[in-house]
Amino acid sequence: MAIRFDGRVAIVTGAGNGLGRAHALGLASRGAKVVVNDFGGARDGTGGSLSPAETVVEEIRKAGGTAMADGADVSNFEQLAWAMLTRCDPATSVDILRRMRTTPADPLLTDERRDIGDLTNSRAIIDATRPFEWRDKFPKVNAPSPEVARKAREKFGYLMR
Repeated sequence: MAIRFDGRVAIVTGAGNGLGRAHALGLASRGAKVVVNDFGGARDGTGGSLSPAETVVEEIRKAGGTAMADGADVSNFEQLAWAMLTRCDPATSVDILRRMRTTPADPLLTDERRDIGDLTNSRAIIDATRPFEWRDKFPKVNAPSPEVARKAREKFGYLMR
């Protein structure tokens, strides 16, 4: 009996290439709706393009699955904080991921782990994407108004110090 993920949403970071891509395709083949997150940057953290994520989304859709591309840079605290503050329901959106690939810029990596190339960590993950079932109700680009951004900084600014 195969493990199925029907009715579940999987958020896979670094899913534009390599192991992340393999995880995204595998989860989709087992029925998960997949958020393909990839900043599209180089290994050293430079650059950025949604193209890798969009390519994987197309592969999933051609195989009959459901997926959407997301280009938030999970190593950029401001992008991560904004996504969490605007798209999260902690009662239903927190999962735990173990030994997942990260970037060399990850501040939680020790120098020793970075030096030996162990770019993995375990985290409590907050679903920082638009809820999949609401995808048709959101604009293509979702950005805060200056007033909303100011209020978020006032309320949660201590997290960014």
